[in-house]
Amino acid sequence: MARITLLPDERLIADAMASNVKKLLVFPQPNPGRLNITNKRVIFNESKLKAEFEYPLEEIKSFSVGAAKAITLHLNSGDDINLTGMYNKKFIDALQQAGVHKE
Repeated sequence: MARITLLPDERLIADAMASNVKKLLVFPQPNPGRLNITNKRVIFNESKLKAEFEYPLEEIKSFSVGAAKAITLHLNSGDDINLTGMYNKKFIDALQQAGVHKE
């Protein structure tokens, strides 16, 4: 998996394997990759080639936690990003540490 390049004054809070869960028709499809949470951004790399998504913290309105500690990022645009994995507790703590509001 690709490693991120930190911006000036940026520090890594959490880095571990996760899955970005997308809908395929009506069925959830997990797309494994690496989730990085910094004090400035949330980045998910699905492949070595590019980031699947990258959001500055200012674009993330809040997050919520569902069944099995699945995480949903609620973006200011109205879109939702669903994440899951065995390190969800670590990501929940990291999002709170980064200042993202928990619903």
